[in-house]
Amino acid sequence: MTSSRLSAEHPRVAPSAVAGTARRATRAWLTVLASWRERHWSILAATIAIAVTIVAFEPFPVGVWVDDGHYVILARALASGEGYRYVNLPGAPFATHFPPGYPAFLAVLTRLAPAFPANVRVFVFANAVFTAATAAGIVVLAHRRLSLPLPVAALAAVTWAMAVPTPMLSTAVMSEPLFLAMLLPALVFAERAARDGRARETVLVALVLAACFLVRSIGVAGCVAFLVVLAARRRWRDLGLAVVATGAA
Repeated sequence: MTSSRLSAEHPRVAPSAVAGTARRATRAWLTVLASWRERHWSILAATIAIAVTIVAFEPFPVGVWVDDGHYVILARALASGEGYRYVNLPGAPFATHFPPGYPAFLAVLTRLAPAFPANVRVFVFANAVFTAATAAGIVVLAHRRLSLPLPVAALAAVTWAMAVPTPMLSTAVMSEPLFLAMLLPALVFAERAARDGRARETVLVALVLAACFLVRSIGVAGCVAFLVVLAARRRWRDLGLAVVATGAA
């Protein structure tokens, strides 16, 4: 009777349940550790990338690349409310050559720092931040999708940040740094959305990839690739959501 009472008060736990709990706890700790190590190497690569960009900066006049002059003019036109126009040309024609994403971003910075040419340093510093974000994105993408060891992924990111033409583009008022800083996380989330099939993630990825297209027109390749992968996996509902989101953006 005493034995049965003790058994009722202290039920035995099956060894398999204990082992299962231990395995889950171990996996959880390994996930936390992997996340911490990934964050550590990403921050290291980003820090080196932004340092390289700042050291490589030379205060050349805007317009050396030609495109950078157009970006600054279009940003000032947007910031002043004159529309997306070449206000430096007779009749201020519409700007149909460049996607509006990067000039729109520069327009926000122009409103915050309107004095020219002093605000060019603000534009370049923003590109340095984007370069650092891209370096961190390279580490994450290379580690998660290409299964590279974290030190190797970080080395690849730092090599990219130091190799020509990255410092040349990062220290000028050019749209490539913003484009890459948006594209890398979009690719990471696109892989997960294509695998897990969550409607919210699918729409978000489609919007971010479309935003990449609005920064540089080559971004259309990412939009099309995402739709092709969804179609290949017969994810028809998600394909429809992605088409609608991309088209709306």
